Formats: sequence, C-alpha cells, structure tokens
Amino acid sequence: MAEVLAFFGGIYNKIFAVPLPSLDVGEASKKICMSIVCALCIAPVLIIIGTFITGFNEKNSVCETRAIDEAEEVLFAVGNCQDSSAGAGELVYLTCDLDLATAEPPIPATGDFSAYTHVGVGLRTRVEMYQCIETKKTTTSQSGSGSNKKTTKTTTYSYAMGWASHHIDTSSFADREKANRACGPVTNPSWERDWMPMGSTERATSVNIGAFQLTGRLLSGIDVGAPLEDVPIPTTPRAWSRDRNTFTTTALRSASAAA
Repeated sequence: MAEVLAFFGGIYNKIFAVPLPSLDVGEASKKICMSIVCALCIAPVLIIIGTFITGFNEKNSVCETRAIDEAEEVLFAVGNCQDSSAGAGELVYLTCDLDLATAEPPIPATGDFSAYTHVGVGLRTRVEMYQCIETKKTTTSQSGSGSNKKTTKTTTYSYAMGWASHHIDTSSFADREKANRACGPVTNPSWERDWMPMGSTERATSVNIGAFQLTGRLLSGIDVGAPLEDVPIPTTPRAWSRDRNTFTTTALRSASAAA
C-alpha cells in the first residue's frame, strides 16, 4: 500500500596521502614529461578563460552598482502608500504591506482539494508518493600498469522505500528480484488518478501594495515557497489525514471511485 503526501506552501506575511604503485624509472620519467607538456598547453587557456570570467563579473558588478546609483538620484520615495497619485510618471520607491486579499485571480487547488481556492500571491503544491526507489551507482577501478593497464566500470543497484515527487516505474528496474527483497513484491501505483492533487506552482496575475498594483515581473519575483501555517480548508477530504499544511492518505482509489 502506497502513501501519498500533499504539502501546501505560499506567501506567508515571509590531504590525505595514499601509497603510490611501483613504477620503473623509464615509465615514471615518461609520465612526468607528459604532465609537464600538458600543463604548458593547458595553463594559457585556463588563464585566458579565468581572465574573461573575472572581467565579465566585474563589468556586471560595476553596471549594476551604477544603475542603482542613478536610480537613487531620480526615484521618488512614496511616503503615503494609499496616495496613488504620488510620483505619477516617475520611478518610485515604496515600502508597504502586500494586500493579499486583492490578489487576482483566486488560485484553485486540484484533485480532492478542488473545493479549496487560495487567495494570495501564489500557491505551491508539492505532492509525493511513498514508493520503491532504485538508486544506481557506478564505480571505476584500475588494474595492471603500462600497456597492461585495465579500467573496469562496475554498476550496482540498490532499492529502498522512500518519498518521491514523480512516478517511478518498477517495470524498468534493473534487478526486480533485489527490488522485491528490499521493498516487497509491490508495483508502484500510477499517478493518473483524478482524486490526487497535482504538484505545481501557480501565481496570481496582480496584487495591490497600498494604492499601487504589482503585476508581471514584479509579482513573479516574490517567493511563494514559505509554508502556509493555516490552510483554510474547513473539511479535510475523505480518506486524508491532516497535520497543519500537510495532508496524507494511504487509500489509493481508482479514478471511477473518486467522484
């Protein structure tokens, strides 16, 4: 039996040493010479790239500082957040509280939570299912030396139950027998179910800040990842349990039974 978890968030008003292998003198000398040649070839390229990156970062920093300085010289500081005529036609600066109740449009949740509509800057829903997870690990080892040197890659797979925010297809597991021993003879359920909420981040298109209105890029710059301390859902949906802004269910239903 799998378990599903839904989480709601939104704006909330906010040298070590190692032994060296034995080498004959000729082989060691050859490797040293090759290292020196490589260093002489690569060093100039790295210097040029490093100089370019440093210059680019310095230029951006200077331009940004200049833009801020010039803006501070011409901006109009709004004293009264409710005066919509303040600084008309000017670049304005203001410190005011967001009026979340004016956010448009209201953002609906999905699945069993479709009756819940959030009024605010944005709503982030994180949905995870407790399922069998495959972890792939590849290691590289070397043996022999010189012309007999051999490189071997070894890939191992491990399995364990855990939370994942996307469906994991057990039919594609590399070692089904090992997966069954670790997780039990289970198949991860499909997520294509009408009653499950969808993981997403939705945003309002406008919200008031005093007598002014934020839209577009100004609004999208506001973080909506802070947990909602109080999700105003008066009735917890059937078969779900609630812990503040987190809802959990162990009952997987078919789409036809989700009405």
